[in-house]
Amino acid sequence: MIRILQRLAWPAVFLCGGVLFAAAPGEKELLESAQTRFIHQDFAGAIKDYSEALRLNPDSPEIYVLRGKAHDVLDHHDEAMRDYTRALELNPQMARAYMLRGNLRNLQGDAEGAVEDSNQALRLDPRLVLAYEVRASAEANQHNYGDAIEDYNAALRIDPKDTRAMIFRGVTLEDKGDFDAAIDDFTKVIDMHPEDPHTLGYDHRAIAKFRKGDYSGAIEDCTASIRINPRNRAAYHLRGDAKSKMGDAEGAQADHQKANEPEPQKKG
Repeated sequence: MIRILQRLAWPAVFLCGGVLFAAAPGEKELLESAQTRFIHQDFAGAIKDYSEALRLNPDSPEIYVLRGKAHDVLDHHDEAMRDYTRALELNPQMARAYMLRGNLRNLQGDAEGAVEDSNQALRLDPRLVLAYEVRASAEANQHNYGDAIEDYNAALRIDPKDTRAMIFRGVTLEDKGDFDAAIDDFTKVIDMHPEDPHTLGYDHRAIAKFRKGDYSGAIEDCTASIRINPRNRAAYHLRGDAKSKMGDAEGAQADHQKANEPEPQKKG
């Protein structure tokens, strides 16, 4: 399983309200507009504002990073890579630019390049949690599970409540075949966020239990996930598979049908 950290809920890197660096005349308003657009998921609008800000301040590595992140979210991989690289040309000391470029490289299947960029990021900022996670993700994609787990451990030593690292450490333990340890990690996530609308803890624990052969446990977790998110198709599908394993053909068929139901039409 390819692990892409971007597909989980990342914190809004660099977006904390207000301008984060000295701005040229007119630039501050553009950056504030871009940040507002980004927060409201108008990524194309944010790119437009960042591009205009770069016209005013073409040597700002910070703006290149911000525009690169907006491109990244839209899967404009080539544009994001160019922006992150240009930022690093302008300021080779930007740990977060290395981290973001490393994550993009991992997304593109260049695990070795992702590790290299993460190493640079951590050399510059040894407490940059996301850089440990990007490196761990890339290591796991290379089947270096032991190194990946060590990096997730390092991230969790810095931030013990980092559920993202906990989820991915659990997935890595699961791929390594240590289902009990994986289930422990997913249980911790559930305990921390029992009503998480994304149901990541329940979903991943259900998968681990299924792979372990605990089909009744998988059914319980899928049911809990569906209670929180009744439109969770993956949970219906996995619950159907687990019911099939337990000889409940009728229940399995009902869940698989539910998983394959078309999404309801949005009104208006």
